[in-house]
Amino acid sequence: MSFNGKVAIVTGSGGGIGKAIAIELYKMGTNVILFDLNESALKDVKKELESINIKNNGNSVKIYSIDITNSEKVKTVIKEIADRFNKIDILVNSAGVISSFPLLKLEENEWDRIININLKGTFLVTKYVVSEMIEKMNGKIVNIGSDLSYSGQKLLSHYVTSKHGVLGFTRSIALECAEYGILVNAVCPGPTETSLHHKDVDMQIGYTGISKQEHLRKELEHIPLKKLGKPIEVAKAVLFLVSDDNTHITGASLTVNGGIVMN
Repeated sequence: MSFNGKVAIVTGSGGGIGKAIAIELYKMGTNVILFDLNESALKDVKKELESINIKNNGNSVKIYSIDITNSEKVKTVIKEIADRFNKIDILVNSAGVISSFPLLKLEENEWDRIININLKGTFLVTKYVVSEMIEKMNGKIVNIGSDLSYSGQKLLSHYVTSKHGVLGFTRSIALECAEYGILVNAVCPGPTETSLHHKDVDMQIGYTGISKQEHLRKELEHIPLKKLGKPIEVAKAVLFLVSDDNTHITGASLTVNGGIVMN
């Protein structure tokens, strides 16, 4: 797979899955643009990427500390990127948040926070990137969904709703973008070894009353492969979908969840 000279935006790339995706793209020679609200984390990732020994690919890293729910800011930044590089080849919408609350304790502002970041942010970034991709009649987009894009779960009604929305959005936009040569897919991880996942486990056990060890044991029982995923495993799946090797897959959802969902 060759990515030399490609330009990719990866949202939520300050850590976890988004960071892993950015690293893999950069290793392949991609010019990587990192979006995250956490500027300090972005600077750390940029430093890490620039320390990777690449053989004269000349690819660059640029960071934007950006609120992806702010339409005007997103529009301005994406126009700036398109003007600078004269194209945007790849978009990976990896920004996402999660929290756990039973319905009767779920406040409206927390519902809005999860929906806005996970779904509205994906919509806004995609909208303005697609407007640039259409001019080139080419592009690859991957949205990060979840195993919960297909089902429901206690304590996670807001998160599950957002991830069902991401999958529906992916399929609809794939149809709209097909005539412009833009391929749009989703990658849907299950429980993955990230700080975000472990923080949410801590929230869940506050309501379930079981120990963290017992929670993780039950979680692994639910996964046919009996292990949590790793960010690199998700990144490798994304890499194929945004590569030149993918010429005929669009509107698909690739599950990377140890067999929790088989489709």
